[in-house]
Amino acid sequence: MPSAPYDLSPHAMAKIAVYVHDPVMRQHTAITLKHLGFENVVDHTVPTNYFQALGRLVPLITSDFQLILINLPLRPQPSGKKDAVDPIFDQVHNMYLDIKTHLAKRNADPLKPLTKTVPMIEVGDYLREKLIEVLFKFRVPAAFFMSAVPSTKLLQGERKVKQTRENLQVHLAELTQYLTQYFRDKDELITRMDEKLSERQLSERKKQYDQFMSQAAQRKESGDYDMAISLLRQAIEVYPKDIDAYLESGRLHVRRREYGRALARFGQAEDLFLEAPAPNKEIASVRLVQVQEKIEAGADPSDPEIMEMLAEAAEHFETAHAKAQEAVRKHSGDPDFEMPLAVGNEIIKWNLADLLGPKHPAVRRMMGIAQKSTEGLDQLPPESLSSAQCLAMGLQAVENKKFDLALAYYFQALEDKNRFTEVCTEINYAGIRLRNMGQMDQAIRFYDKLLTYNPHNQGSVFWNMAIAYAYKNDALTSSGYVARCMYTDPYLAREKEFYDSISPQIHPVILALMRKLKLVIIQAKKTQPPPQLVTLYKHRDRLIRLAAEGQVSEALKIFVGLFKQARVFLVKPEVWVDGILLTFLKKAYGLLGKKPTPQTQPVLQMIQAYVRYIQEHPAPPKVKRFLELCQATIEALEQGGDQNQAAFLVSQGLMVAPDEYFARADFFARDNLPQLIQELATKFSYVNPKRFPSGRNPVR
Repeated sequence: MPSAPYDLSPHAMAKIAVYVHDPVMRQHTAITLKHLGFENVVDHTVPTNYFQALGRLVPLITSDFQLILINLPLRPQPSGKKDAVDPIFDQVHNMYLDIKTHLAKRNADPLKPLTKTVPMIEVGDYLREKLIEVLFKFRVPAAFFMSAVPSTKLLQGERKVKQTRENLQVHLAELTQYLTQYFRDKDELITRMDEKLSERQLSERKKQYDQFMSQAAQRKESGDYDMAISLLRQAIEVYPKDIDAYLESGRLHVRRREYGRALARFGQAEDLFLEAPAPNKEIASVRLVQVQEKIEAGADPSDPEIMEMLAEAAEHFETAHAKAQEAVRKHSGDPDFEMPLAVGNEIIKWNLADLLGPKHPAVRRMMGIAQKSTEGLDQLPPESLSSAQCLAMGLQAVENKKFDLALAYYFQALEDKNRFTEVCTEINYAGIRLRNMGQMDQAIRFYDKLLTYNPHNQGSVFWNMAIAYAYKNDALTSSGYVARCMYTDPYLAREKEFYDSISPQIHPVILALMRKLKLVIIQAKKTQPPPQLVTLYKHRDRLIRLAAEGQVSEALKIFVGLFKQARVFLVKPEVWVDGILLTFLKKAYGLLGKKPTPQTQPVLQMIQAYVRYIQEHPAPPKVKRFLELCQATIEALEQGGDQNQAAFLVSQGLMVAPDEYFARADFFARDNLPQLIQELATKFSYVNPKRFPSGRNPVR
């Protein structure tokens, strides 16, 4: 008989339970344990019924046995699967799932006692890895994989004795090896397994956390802050090691003006993530939000309660700045660690001088922190700075009204493609800051340049352009940018910030544009252009196209036909107001007039009469401007397919058009303009007039 390669004598008194159903395996196990010197072995009879066997096994597992060798009868199949045979790994998984379920009734941590169980399984080599993976989930550190030995039932005499002996030798060698490995490596196996289980559980919790964070972001996007906060709470519970959930939860509480809860969340983050500047920065900002609300409600900036909040804000900004500087020291040379700049930027964006007065002591204290964050950077050229440094310097240049320098810093930062989105957002904010400073032309200058880079936040930039033009009393251009905003990103109208930014200047612009869109949609339902009118406009468009291509003869044929058969149509401003037809006719008149013939004389008379009539009957200025904008819209649609520019133009056209114009069928006889307006109206449906600032009447 083989001897153990490892001294098992220290484990000779280990209390071992043999709970093996297979009679051959059971006999061979008993012989092996006796041969290896184990003296405290209890051989238990296993019932042939799976559930009865399971019922007797569970008390053994919870007893003081140190090792329990398990082999159970097959679990009976459900009625619908009587003829099916589960794979061995499913059988083992289901068996341990049943054991765990029974243990859970009497043990709060059912996985712990499973560590001392070892299943004995007849299986081929190719399935061993799969079974180890199954057992790993149940904290089972080992399995004894036994070879299937030939049956001796049909053998007799010497042949039976010989085969029985050979079978015993096979199992004896395997069990000796497995028992040696088990007792030698048991503690290490359990430790390693617990580490792996912990890693896996951590990984699974992180996966759950990511799912909760993603769902919270979606709920936040839709405005469902209650559910977003609930999901963030679950994210924190399942994986409390990431700061983002705490910060985002606190920010949502701020949005809901639940400042106590926000401060509690940020306080948790401060306690758990001791080196992170973000919680202190957020706490400081909450205090400034509260200060701003109290001052807007009429409180004096020197009120003791406000002074206390300002002192707390300054202390937290100082703490955040100190932590940020320490992070930079520890990660010297890492461009991602530019957190002192973020603290300084946050302070500057609060525009404390306007809120509290430039001589307020809190302004000097906090602006001093902001200046420390960029010390020495003004001595370096923009191209030598990181994008974060450029953004910080750009913001300070805006505050100091050095607009050319601010542009240089901001658009140098935009060269960093890894931070392109962030920089676009910051430039958009700079435009808002300029607008709030009364620098409308500078704001528009920033926005115009940003748009040449095709930023991700075009909708927001267009909206801010609209506000800036409204402040300049340019309602027409403002309406165009309102339309561009909605056409680009109608979901902006779901955001609270959108409604907060509706100023008295842009309020009438957006109301007027929405009223005109509504009017056109209503009239479109009432007005069905007759087929003859649609056909006439097709002739007109072909006439203009041929004229533009220089096909004089073909173009004149169409003109003559319209003059003879549809003169009332031909004199409509829609036909000639863009000037293309009149320019062509004057040129054609000059060509034909050089050598008039009897055939061309009537054409010359028609041209002369037509041009004279148009000159004597000019279109009303509003209609003329409207039709010019409509024509420009059509060109934008047909030539470059620029829907956004087309929306910009047609919205301006709607603003100048007389309401009564849309009672006529002419506007609806050409598909492209009504279709564009219908599309624009659909996008404007996201705008909710009920959310407009109080005191301003919604669209009726």
